[in-house]
Amino acid sequence: MDIISWTAATLMSMYMLLGSQTSNSDYVYNAEMQDGKISAILSYKTSDTGSTLTANTKHVYEYDEQQRVISDQTLKWNIDERQWVPEKCIEFEYDGITIAMNYRKWDKRNNSYMAPSESMVYTMMG
Repeated sequence: MDIISWTAATLMSMYMLLGSQTSNSDYVYNAEMQDGKISAILSYKTSDTGSTLTANTKHVYEYDEQQRVISDQTLKWNIDERQWVPEKCIEFEYDGITIAMNYRKWDKRNNSYMAPSESMVYTMMG
């Protein structure tokens, strides 16, 4: 039995679920597509009156040749600079038996991601 992968189809299902939940009415979601896969999911916060949207977060996804997610980069909208600013990245490594997830924070001084600060490994049992 193969371990469940974080794939393009899984990501599309998650996006559809987010968009259909009424409990998330403070946020609106939009997906950017490339080559039939979600390349990014953007969230926008609605104003108290519901008349305006403000950019909030952007998740940028990268895939391997097997359509598995290998990177989930989170960007936050900087309203003063009017641009997306890196915040964190989760990198996924697959070896057939395990999935390793490495959490990396953005280092503003060096303008790059730091070495992984947290890692988690999932192993298929039985």
